[in-house]
Amino acid sequence: MVNRDAVIVRLFLRGESVLVLVGTVDPDRADPYAEGSAIADALIVDALSSALGRLEATEGAGHCPRDQFPGLQVSMDRAR
Repeated sequence: MVNRDAVIVRLFLRGESVLVLVGTVDPDRADPYAEGSAIADALIVDALSSALGRLEATEGAGHCPRDQFPGLQVSMDRAR
């Protein structure tokens, strides 16, 4: 099992972030945007730092937006 706090500390120290990519029509999620937002928000080190998670919702994509729109994640990674 991965220690959440250890992962967050490593990301913070390296100055890295996590792209949380969700599809807006994911059939496995009641509210894909809310669930993705909760994951991104959970990657906050403390009140003084910014979130390490960044949420991107892909309109019209299902459970695996990176498979349906392979070039999209690359462009999102370059934009950060």
